[in-house]
Amino acid sequence: TSSNANIVSVDGNRLITAVSGGSAEITVEYEEDGVKLSGTCAVTVKSLSSIAFDKTAKTIAVGSHSEIILTATYSDGSTKAIANDAIFESDNNSIVSISDGMFEAKAAGTAKITASYTDSGVTKTAEIAITVTMDKVVSSLALSVDGTKVTYTLKATASYSDGSTVDVTDKTIYTIVTGSDI
Repeated sequence: TSSNANIVSVDGNRLITAVSGGSAEITVEYEEDGVKLSGTCAVTVKSLSSIAFDKTAKTIAVGSHSEIILTATYSDGSTKAIANDAIFESDNNSIVSISDGMFEAKAAGTAKITASYTDSGVTKTAEIAITVTMDKVVSSLALSVDGTKVTYTLKATASYSDGSTVDVTDKTIYTIVTGSDI
C-alpha cells in the first residue's frame, strides 16, 4: 500500500505508479504460518519544476539557423535537455520558425518563441526573444598561437552575434613586428 496515493499508487497487481511529485512510503506485508512480516520503503518522485532556454534573448542573421537549447529542471535538482521533446510556438513565423531543433531566421525583425513541455502531467513554459538581423555581426575575434620559438601557427576564429564561430585564419591580415621577442 502507499501512504499517499496522490504521489505513488499501488494497484492490485502490485504495480507501483508515480502519480505526481513528492514523497510517500510503500508498505509491503507478508504472512506465512501465522507470522506476519512487513517492510516499508521511502519513495521520492521528482517533478518538473521549470524549463528554460539557455538565454532570454538571441540575435541571429537572416537565412541562418541556430540550435535550440532548452533544459528542464526537476524538484531534485536534476536537469534534462528537452529541445527535441518540447512544443514550440513563434508569434511571427514569417520572421522565425522552428524546425528540427533549430531556430530558422527568415526575415529581419523580432519574434517571441514560447516553449511548452509536459512531464508526468506537469506543464511548464519558457520564452525567448529572437532578433533577426540582415547580417551576422562579429562579436569577438580570438587569436591562438601554437608552436615553438622558431615556428608558430596562428589561428583566428570569429565569433558572431548568432552564436556561430568561423575559422577566419585565411581571411586575416597579419602584421609582423620586428625587433620584438616572441
